Amino acid sequence: MADDERFGRGWDRSKMTLRLSSGRSAALRELVADAPDATPTDAIDIAIELAKGARRSELSAPPANHEPFSAALAEFLGAHFDDLASALADLRQEVAELRTILTASQEPEDELSAAPTDDGALPSPFEAAASLATWLVAEAAARGLPMPDSAVIKGRVVAAKQSDTGAIALILAAELVAADKSKAEPRVGQASRVALSATPIEGGASALEFESRVCLWCQNANGHWEIKIHQFDRDGKVGGLIATARA
Repeated sequence: MADDERFGRGWDRSKMTLRLSSGRSAALRELVADAPDATPTDAIDIAIELAKGARRSELSAPPANHEPFSAALAEFLGAHFDDLASALADLRQEVAELRTILTASQEPEDELSAAPTDDGALPSPFEAAASLATWLVAEAAARGLPMPDSAVIKGRVVAAKQSDTGAIALILAAELVAADKSKAEPRVGQASRVALSATPIEGGASALEFESRVCLWCQNANGHWEIKIHQFDRDGKVGGLIATARA
């Protein structure tokens, strides 16, 4: 398409004569007010350069909606700062726990590490972990306490295997929280791994999967432990009953 077809009539002329109204003439004169010797042509040249500069600025400027978006983002971050900080703290704790588990699996001196069998093979996690009853005896002795009549244990599922009968063999990273209704001081080091066979109630199996967090209410009944297993909700509060066990 020819240039003269893209614009109005008159642009195909080699020279142009402009007729300006008094208002436009006064506006041009203001552009050269500090140059008394400037001609109308000089004023037009200045007007053209100013217009070209303004056009370049428009093309290089960021979209007009950036500032409202930035303001909205800043407002959102300000309103949810505490929630984001809390989520970050939880994530750091999860990473620290995972690092502890991985480190423990690489340290043969660790009390939870399993020694190879006679044929050189490592036993499964279910063979390596202590039973809950044995672990409770050790926990009480380590604190100089007699065997308690009741205990509260906080645990995290690190392995789970369901049998054909519906029972679930669990390995828990366990921590004694209370004994005989008194708070138990935490022991230095990582959480112990405890083996337990649980019978889930209807719908409770899904709450006993890997990384699930549970609370165990244990009652000493004539030499064995009757255990009720509850799940923790998203707010960290003890929720409903999901399984029972005996140890």
